[in-house]
Parts: sequence; structure tokens; C-alpha cells
Amino acid sequence: SIVKNNDQYTLTSVGVLNNIDRTITQTVVILNNNYPDGIPDAFNYSIYVRGNLQLGNTTGSSIQGNLMSGGSINVGNGWAINGNIQSNAQIDFPYADFNAYEDFISENYGASHVINGNFTFADNQTYTGLYYVNGNVDFGRNVTLNGGVVSEGTVNLRHSDNLTINSNPNEPAIISEGNINISDAQNVNLTGNGLIYTEQGISLQRAEDSTFVGVFIVYQTMNVANIDGVSIIFNPAIPQNPPRYFPGWVDNSVIVNNERNWQEI
Repeated sequence: SIVKNNDQYTLTSVGVLNNIDRTITQTVVILNNNYPDGIPDAFNYSIYVRGNLQLGNTTGSSIQGNLMSGGSINVGNGWAINGNIQSNAQIDFPYADFNAYEDFISENYGASHVINGNFTFADNQTYTGLYYVNGNVDFGRNVTLNGGVVSEGTVNLRHSDNLTINSNPNEPAIISEGNINISDAQNVNLTGNGLIYTEQGISLQRAEDSTFVGVFIVYQTMNVANIDGVSIIFNPAIPQNPPRYFPGWVDNSVIVNNERNWQEI
């Protein structure tokens, strides 16, 4: 027999051993998601910066979603912000597990997606899948990445006109141990899961007519300046189905209680 209590299932089997009736029970927990203790709080904001957030003057730029920083938040002229702004607020920074990402990408996308050294997503090319780069990453012009990239170095989107990143559920757009630099670019579009994460800082400067749908998570500072027509839109699908390998992630959604509870009848 099977008895269900929330996410817990108790399996009971009756048998005979040496003319004695016995009952064996086993408890199995089937999780509804891979963060059974809750997702990291930083996923709930369109922008979370552990340090300072500087939004310089702009024309025609907007943010849909809440902003939080551990330091100051300075908002210049021209911004349309639809969300709460909370500065000097400390929450735990969700450190990504880079080793787990490297293993996952190698196992699921193949050795060609794990790059030793620096890597450039070349002009006028389309790429598919998640990439792991243990150096710096550069994006060229007219690039489409149907997936994402995890980098141990710096990620540069300089002069990366007409760049599109369509990330998959449970996978990021950009994860970087180094800085992320977005500058002198037009028509940069992040869709899908759209997580942009760095354990350093983000510089978004001299960008135009670009849309970022997702979540920014930044350890140090985020500096936005001299941009026009840039939209940052919170994607509620991210906290509902966040990327793997952040604090609290459980790789296996089925947990079995190893104890064998015998009961004579």
C-alpha cells in the first residue's frame, strides 16, 4: 500500500518470514522542485547588488521589478521604474557552484562545450547549448546563443550589436566569476531564463535599444551610464524555476529514507 502525506510517500509491504507475518515500510520524499528549503532571496529582484547600484541619466529606459542593494542606490533622470527600491539591505549572496556547472556541462553538452582558455562567440554565428569557459569570454556582432555561458573570467559584450541570448529553464544566460562589461552595443536582447550573475561587478554603458528579461545578481557594484532605450524586465519564471547549482539546490528530487522499519504483526 502507498500512503501520501504532502511530498512524503510511505510504502508498506506485508510478507511472511519463518511463519511470522512481517511488515516493511519505506519512506520516500518526492520534491516539487530542486530547492526544497526555498530559493535564494536574490532571485526575487530584477536587480540585486550586494554593493552599490548606480543608474545614471537616461532617455527612454525602464525597469520592471524590484531593486535591492546592500549599499546605496542612485537613480538619475529619465528612468521609469515600476517596482520597489530598497537600499542598505543585506541578504545572503547566492554563490554559484562553478565546479558543479563544469561537470554538468561536460556530461550533458560534451567536451567541446568546456573550453580551456579564452573564447569568442564569433560574428554572425549561432550557438546552441550551455558553455563553460575557464578564461575570458567575448561576444561578437550578430550572434545568437540559444543557451548560456559560465565563465571563470571576464565576460565582454563590447560592440556586440544584434546579440540575442535565449537561455533555457534551469540554466543561466551569463554566470561569471569576473566582471561583466556591456558597452557600445545596440539591440542586445536577453530572453528566456535570462539570469546575469557575477561575483565581481557589472558595467552597462553606451548601450541602446536593448532588452534584458531576467534577473541581475551582482556581488560588487553595478554602474549604468549613458544608455538610451534600455529595458530591464523581471522574469517571474526565474524564482519559480531557478537555475541549478546555487545554495539549497538538491540534485536529486527523490529522497529515500535508508532506515528499514520492521514491525511484527
